[in-house]
Amino acid sequence: MKQDQNIYQKTLLYREKYLALNSLSKRVRIFHILSLVSLTLSSLFFSWWKVEHLRSVELLIIPLVFITGNLLIYFIHRFLLHKRVPFFEYGHKMHTLMHHQFFTDQLYGYDYKLAVDVVLFPLWFIFFITLILAPSLGFLASIFFSNNIAWLTIFMTNTVFISYEIVHFCSHLEKDYWIHKFSLFRLMRDHHRIHHDQSLMGIKNFDIIVPIFDPLFKSLFQNKE
Repeated sequence: MKQDQNIYQKTLLYREKYLALNSLSKRVRIFHILSLVSLTLSSLFFSWWKVEHLRSVELLIIPLVFITGNLLIYFIHRFLLHKRVPFFEYGHKMHTLMHHQFFTDQLYGYDYKLAVDVVLFPLWFIFFITLILAPSLGFLASIFFSNNIAWLTIFMTNTVFISYEIVHFCSHLEKDYWIHKFSLFRLMRDHHRIHHDQSLMGIKNFDIIVPIFDPLFKSLFQNKE
């Protein structure tokens, strides 16, 4: 109990210090959210619109990219963001040394109007995913497969990305927020809150969108007793 209280106080102090030094203006926060929404939705609509004469076999790329994307999220989260790995120090710093200090299982919810940058990916990463990575994957798919598979690859890459951002964003909202009336968001909030226990964050609950690979790789922790 005393240890929990110490973690709570430490997290509270870290939040105050962080917001004092890194508080974003309202305009910057709005621009951050609008950039995420506009870029991903534009890419989603455009790539879907470019699909023509779709064959049923081409639809297989949808679950393939979704599963592969979630697998990459799991491995990056587990083995790069929670460990000091050469050339990935920035990710470790932003995730383990900042995000996990701002949010612990003792102080998990937040006012999204103040802390957008602590939850969402930075702007440069949003631009990288939507304008560089997704089109590059689509181009590679067009070389080896059909144009439809290329456009669906772009569509699903952005779908996985925006799904990550939405679920992770909602997972850090207060428990009584309306979105948690939906079972998936409620499930992933509880799942992710356990991950923010500082004694478990490096070993348990690395899935973000849906709990697929935590059960498979035996890193699932359901009850914190």
